Amino acid sequence: MAWRFSKAVADGSEPMSIMAHLSELRMRIIRSCLSIAIGAAVILIFYDQVLHFLTQPYRNICTARPDFNCDGSLYALGPIEGLASRMRIAGYGGIIISVPIILWQLWRFIAPAMS
Repeated sequence: MAWRFSKAVADGSEPMSIMAHLSELRMRIIRSCLSIAIGAAVILIFYDQVLHFLTQPYRNICTARPDFNCDGSLYALGPIEGLASRMRIAGYGGIIISVPIILWQLWRFIAPAMS
């Protein structure tokens, strides 16, 4: 039912009611959230490569400066910290990956009001 409103909005020929605007906003938010979830899933699939990319500068410093007395490995200090950091990296990575889609959805919602 909600996808019918997005087709009516695309041509911009008739004015929309407040419920139609809210329905379109809901669909834009759902699409943005789905793009974040897909981006987070992609980050989780390639988590080892992403973690290597994120920790490589720290490892380079540890090897370049032996007086820092570090071996370049990361430590989890709490029982849930490993999983929490994995989910945090996936969430932030999903947001970063989906920024173009989020901006496109935002533009598609705002642009008809500007014409």
